[in-house]
Amino acid sequence: MGVTLAAQLSLPGVLQDPVVRSVVIVAGTAGLTVGGKAGFKRVALRHNQNIVLLTGRVLALAERAAGRSFLGNTRDGRRIRWRARRR
Repeated sequence: MGVTLAAQLSLPGVLQDPVVRSVVIVAGTAGLTVGGKAGFKRVALRHNQNIVLLTGRVLALAERAAGRSFLGNTRDGRRIRWRARRR
């Protein structure tokens, strides 16, 4: 998002000073981050279990697609050791 905003602000006639442009981009990104956190806090508190379950499903799909375990556990409880593959 910051890159898109920087590209739009770099157009001729719009915030030519690089310092002002940088401050505007950082302030806008920080404002959206803090505002989004505050705005979705109530949603997160109401739907906490669904969010955790969805996160688990996404991780499981990613692990299945990658053929690796990101969290280091297998379904039967064994730990997977991360080692570099030798070829």
